[in-house]
Formats: sequence, structure tokens, C-alpha cells
Amino acid sequence: MIETMKNKFITILFILLTLMVSGLLFNDNVWFDETYTLALVRHSYGEMTDILRSDMHPPLYFAGLKLFCSIWGYDIIITKLYSLLGFVMLLSLGWLIVKKDYGKKTAIFYLLIIGIIPMSFYFAVQQRCYSWSMFFVTWCFLEGMRLLRSPKWQTAILFAITALCAAYNHIYALVAAAGVVISINICILFKYQKEWKKILTADALMILGYAGWLGTLLTQTRQASQNFWLSSLETNSLIILALSIPLFALLLCQQKTLSESRKCLIKSGIFTIMFVHMTGFGISLLICPLYIARYASPLLGIFALVTAVELAHHIKGKILIPCLLLVCIIEYGITASFEYNPSLRNFRNEFDTVCSPEDIFIYCDSSFGIMSYYYPDHTHICTYYEPWFDAFENVEYVTADHLDAILSTDQQIWLVINEKKELPKWIIQKFHCRQTLSFQCDFNRFTVWKLQVISPLQKTSP
Repeated sequence: MIETMKNKFITILFILLTLMVSGLLFNDNVWFDETYTLALVRHSYGEMTDILRSDMHPPLYFAGLKLFCSIWGYDIIITKLYSLLGFVMLLSLGWLIVKKDYGKKTAIFYLLIIGIIPMSFYFAVQQRCYSWSMFFVTWCFLEGMRLLRSPKWQTAILFAITALCAAYNHIYALVAAAGVVISINICILFKYQKEWKKILTADALMILGYAGWLGTLLTQTRQASQNFWLSSLETNSLIILALSIPLFALLLCQQKTLSESRKCLIKSGIFTIMFVHMTGFGISLLICPLYIARYASPLLGIFALVTAVELAHHIKGKILIPCLLLVCIIEYGITASFEYNPSLRNFRNEFDTVCSPEDIFIYCDSSFGIMSYYYPDHTHICTYYEPWFDAFENVEYVTADHLDAILSTDQQIWLVINEKKELPKWIIQKFHCRQTLSFQCDFNRFTVWKLQVISPLQKTSP
């Protein structure tokens, strides 16, 4: 009777979380990285891959999204739905694999922990590769654990395939998959030596499968080390590391009564998480800052699984499960209020009354992605250029020195800029500037300035 109730609760919880996150689909607030995705998938597969080679992204997520959109359309709800499917697949791992391998109670905690982790719902509908990276990394980890418990050739091959899918989704999903593979190899080396043929076969498949992109990865890393936008270690990533260390120390101290398979899972999970953190911070300290908190998102499922195994063994759950469910609902409410922030919509309603089709937009930061998405038929001029900006077909790239040749005093010109960035000196020298509006988009706030070209007579008058 109790087991039947647990089964029903897992199903209800899975459906509830799916319905909750589905409620985040119906808004059209997008930020720069998402507009990059939306612009990129409009290109052919060949053009898309060429652009990605100049960026820091592998191609699998974008290729999958383009295929999905080619069937269902390029509407913003469709692109969000593709990310949502990745998150639902992450949840389904708890419903299908975690429940079977580690018990119903563990599956319940797994689902709830995914729901209560800050930003998990946020990543679920981001038009980026995070939800699919979380799914593939977690699935890879679960298959690795299965390979240790019940070594089969099909498990070894599936382990290799899921690792490759993770690696081709995001660079830090690649690092996470590498952490999983290293931990599984170590376990087999010291405890399951007779299965070395299977793990070596899986290793060979992974190496061969990624070899074609390895050269591109090295080129991308070299390019990023020269011009990546991050200038210092991000505070949030340091906070996550600071919180992780004592938590993992506590988890390691509490596993004396666990079975060997669960001990192995916890140790491998902690190793993988810390491997990603240490790799990210190591690269940031030795080369340049290339690690921010959201790059740890592929680890979300592994963290949920490791914590769920501990809680299921030590906690009865009669009080904790309702509390976690309440926190989950609160987290969802916070995310929903963020996703449905009316600031951008209100700005567009007001701005539309003063903007005309002949107006020109000028940018000196990434705000060009947002505005060129919402106002695709206007003239958009960005004063700096990166090769991956080629994704945006309706943006021109003109240096500040050459603006005089294309702008006149009778044009209505707008500058949109992140409020954290000061107006460049060349803007003040070339234009009369008047701040008009502002809006919130994702975690950034932007100000809108109305510009008027300073005529030569005005420049030379005393």
C-alpha cells in the first residue's frame, strides 16, 4: 500500500513540476544570449556551424533546436518549448531510472531537490543549452553508475553516447562529462578490473566521437582567452564553491551506513562537481576568467541525485517532503515573477509611440541583440564587432570614427546601453544626449538615450 502511494506521488510530482515549468513558456522577454540563439538558428546548418566555430559553443543544442523549429516553427514559444523538453527529460530520469536503481524515496527527493534549487526553473525555459546539458550530464552519470553495478556492453555504449551528447552541448557539460568518465575509470581500475574492456571501449568511442571538434575547441579557448567578456572571477561562482565544500564534507561524513554502490555514487558525484569547479577556476586563474555560476548548471541533476541518496537513507521524509514541496512552489513563484516581469513590455508599449520606422539605433554593448530582435526592420548599428556577431543579419557594424559619414543632423537616433556602462566619450563628443526611458531585461537594466548629431558649426562655435 505504501509503495503504491509512493509510486503515485512520484507520478503526481513529475506531472506537477512539468505543469509548473510549462507555465513559464508564455512570455516574450528575451535577453542577449537568447536573441543570439534565435538569430543563429535562422541560418543554414553549415552557416550555423561556421559561426559557432568562432564562438565558445559546440553545435548539438543549436542543431537540435533548428531541426525542432523547422518542424514546428520559429515562434518564441516553440524555442522555449525545446528547452522545456530538456528539463522534462531531466525530471523523467528520476521517474524512470532513479526510482528503479535507487528506490522510490530517492526519486521523490531527486525531483523535489531539482525543484528547490535556485534558478532551476529559470534554466528550464532559457533558450540556451542549459536544460539539455543538465539532462545529458545526469543521464551519463546514471549510466556510469549502472556500468559499475551491472556491467553490460550496451550500458558501456550508452555511457559513451550520453557523454558525447553532453560534450557537444556546452563546454562545461564537456568538463562535467569528463569528470564522470574519470571517476568511473578510477572505480573500475581499483574495484572492477575485470570490466576494463568495456570501459576502454567506451573511452575509445568518446575520444573518436569528439576528435572532430577538438581542434575547434582549442581554437575557441585560445580566442576566448584573448577577448572573453568576463574581466574577473564572478562572485556567484565563488559563493557556490564556498557553500559546496562544507556541504560535501558533511555528506562524506554521513555515508558510513550506506551500501557500497551508494557510497560510490556519492563519491563520484562529489568528484565530478568539484572537478568542474576546479577546472573552471583553474582556467580562470591560469589563463583568464572563463567561469561563471551558470556554467555549473549542467551539474544540477548530479547534485540533486547525490543529495537525494543521502536524504533518502537518513531522513524519514514525513515532514521534510512537504517542506521541500512548499519551497519548490515558492521558488517557482519567484521565477514566474521574474520571467513575467512587465518592464520590457511596458517599455516597448511606450517606446512605440515615439519611435518611427526611419529611426536609427546605435550600440556600444550587447544591447543590440535585444533591440534588433524586437525591432527587426529598423537600422541597427553596432560600433564593435566579433566574428560570431554574424548570427545577427539585421545589424551593421561601423566603428565610431566612421559614423559621421552615415548619420545626419535631421535623423532620429537612439542609443541603448546597459546602465552599468558609462556613456563613451565619443558619444558625448558627437551627439547631444538626452536620457528618455529605461527597462529591465533578465538581470540587466538598460537606459535609452535620444541622440542628435552635433553639427560642424556647433562643434566649432565658442
